[in-house]
Amino acid sequence: MRPDAKLGDPMMRVLDLRIFKAVVHAAEVRLIKVHGMRHTTATLLLTGGEPVHEVAARLGHSKATEVLNTYAHALPKEKGQGRSVLGAVLYG
Repeated sequence: MRPDAKLGDPMMRVLDLRIFKAVVHAAEVRLIKVHGMRHTTATLLLTGGEPVHEVAARLGHSKATEVLNTYAHALPKEKGQGRSVLGAVLYG
């Protein structure tokens, strides 16, 4: 990590590519492009239940629809939950 890096800085500012490759090698995982990490991060956050608007903000998108259009496949699929939530709100 670069000494002037701050939490939340863009990865290219934070991570030297040589260091990135060394970490990937040490972790024994497949090397992906740094931009691929962006997609992985978004997918993991959404799969873990992070709100779409929070993921959009983290990625620098001004609209959550950009995230929904790209990562809808990663959203948890809980059919029927809407009915039970609505029922709980309406009927306690």
